[in-house]
Amino acid sequence: MLKQADTVLDSQTLRLAPPTPLVTVSPMWDGNTLANLSIDVTNDGDVNTNASVSVYRLQTTVANSSSRTVQSGETTRFDLSDGGDVYRATATGEITLRVVVETAESTVEREIATTVRSGEIQITSLSPNWDEDDLQSINYTLRNVGSIPATGTVMITASGDTIATGTNHTLQGGLTETFSYDASYNTNTDETTINLTVAHNGTTVSESVTNETEVAYSGGGGY
Repeated sequence: MLKQADTVLDSQTLRLAPPTPLVTVSPMWDGNTLANLSIDVTNDGDVNTNASVSVYRLQTTVANSSSRTVQSGETTRFDLSDGGDVYRATATGEITLRVVVETAESTVEREIATTVRSGEIQITSLSPNWDEDDLQSINYTLRNVGSIPATGTVMITASGDTIATGTNHTLQGGLTETFSYDASYNTNTDETTINLTVAHNGTTVSESVTNETEVAYSGGGGY
């Protein structure tokens, strides 16, 4: 029987939600290169946890982080660039990486993907420089519209005459570069067509420009 001085305490069980990481992945691709990868890990549980991040290409680890504490109800950001590129693809086609966030309680995976184009060189400009009938130089601009490096072999002709051949240019993916060739060619026609051909990866691209050339004639007599 309870007396007036007696105190009754209710007994309740305190239940703490385990840490459950919510993961947001933000990749930054530059052609075939994963330049930066940010991973936000949010702990929506009631207790703190430790988390680490690993990045895989197939079964190979390409990047990882050290373990860090993620406070209850807080978000911790992992930046994997560390002043350099996270991953550089050497294959073409679709490249898929797995981002794995591990805690003592669970593992969360996310996928990131990009498409890597093979190197492809285009001619964007061709400018011969004439002094009357003397070809002084040729300026030309090449662009690699692919994602990985490409090497092109250049041949230059003037109205069918080969004036340069066997010159190789290597361009990184997405790079545009202008080159100059010092020519030594004299024409004897009123029009001269300069043709630039670039062979790469089993394909050939070409560009032509025709200029009116002033041919100097000598001789003649009077009456």
